[in-house]
Amino acid sequence: MKSERFFLCIGLLLLNAIGVLNATTIRVPQDYPTIQSGINAAQAGDTVLVSAGTYFERINFSGKSITVMGESGAEPTCIDGQHGGSVITFNNGESVSTRLSNITVTHGTASGSPSYKGGGITCIGSSPQITETVIEFNDAMRGAGMMITGSNTQPLIQFCIIAQNTAQDGDGGGCYLPNQAAPYLLSNMILGNSSKYGEGLYFLSSNGEVTNNIIALQIKGEGIYVYDGVQRPVLFNNDIWNNEGGWYGGMAVPGEGDIHTDPLFTGGSNGEYYLSNIQAGQSVHSPCINSGRYLSETLGLDIRTTRTDHVNDVNETDIGYHYGYEEMYTPTPTPSPTPPCSYDSRLSLNQKLYYPGDRFYLYLRLLTTCDEMIYIDQYILLDVYGHVWFWPQWTSDLDFMYLKMPTYIEVIPIFDFIWPTIESEANGLKFWSAAFEPGTLDLDHLIGEITFVEFGYISPY
Repeated sequence: MKSERFFLCIGLLLLNAIGVLNATTIRVPQDYPTIQSGINAAQAGDTVLVSAGTYFERINFSGKSITVMGESGAEPTCIDGQHGGSVITFNNGESVSTRLSNITVTHGTASGSPSYKGGGITCIGSSPQITETVIEFNDAMRGAGMMITGSNTQPLIQFCIIAQNTAQDGDGGGCYLPNQAAPYLLSNMILGNSSKYGEGLYFLSSNGEVTNNIIALQIKGEGIYVYDGVQRPVLFNNDIWNNEGGWYGGMAVPGEGDIHTDPLFTGGSNGEYYLSNIQAGQSVHSPCINSGRYLSETLGLDIRTTRTDHVNDVNETDIGYHYGYEEMYTPTPTPSPTPPCSYDSRLSLNQKLYYPGDRFYLYLRLLTTCDEMIYIDQYILLDVYGHVWFWPQWTSDLDFMYLKMPTYIEVIPIFDFIWPTIESEANGLKFWSAAFEPGTLDLDHLIGEITFVEFGYISPY
């Protein structure tokens, strides 16, 4: 009965898997001249792959479950709004299957009515994933970098740099978060923004989670400002340092594991926000190293780095921005052997033990060091004391999803919900993952490794 009750609870909260069957890659400008025209042509599961360059436009995702990403990373791939409005808008109920990645968002201006509209990114009643994105040099009355608002607004903001945005005599130079928004901000750099209050983050009757971020060097106001105490975010293991208005403002309270010290940035081959690390050759050790919440593997950080020698962040997580997988393999003048081509398909879970009210976030990470895209049969199964159910339909019948293994990192959400109250407890529950060459199901045609994540839950009764 325990396993049946558990699985019934999971089934009721299950998000539909991403429809990637027959997905298409639309290239800009090769196939369509603008990013918006690529979005307009895209269907659910498609990727709009943007070549390096500056695109003078403003885009709206129009509610589509698609990925828009820069092919060569954020630095050479820029959307310039020319101060004509919000650069990027999510306002049609976009879900976690909508993704923005590897793009620089700049020169957005939000004015007029509503005056609080975000300059760089506006997110209203939507919950996209925004990763590896640089949001800089935008302005607005409120929410110069981003405005995230609405009771059904739960975006994931991860591995982003939100810097040098200006809220003109208003609130939230980096992000303005009113009206019951509940974002998840993880491992970002929020730096050098300007506003009257809450230059980094300004929460107004909103909650969410702010974890493992560096929020530093804001020019006027506080690092984090919370307008009221009725709803407020939970904070974990952030470095909130040297903001002119102080660490916290309003009803904001220090989070568990928060620190307030110089992160000791050092420049490296891909940017200025590496952490000084004695093991990487610097003379001092950043206090952010190994000071984050959760293990790196559970957050997908074990393929990223804060070190100038590009050694991955493993085990205890570092606080702050992490440079991505592709950047780690930036060519250097020193010749070195070419590593063998490899593929990896594995699951990650945000924690191992769940209480009612915790966020349960399980995702599939596809990763390859190869230049050629391939297709796979992806198997995921839930194992509850020997009883198994197969993704994506979650029935006991053998099932799988035909996916493409892209030539970059792709993250596919499997579950994302708030853990309910369950009148039982369990441990040793597992999700298994394996990928095979299409049409095969034997170890000779296994792609990568068979992996699993284990978890449990606790009853309050």
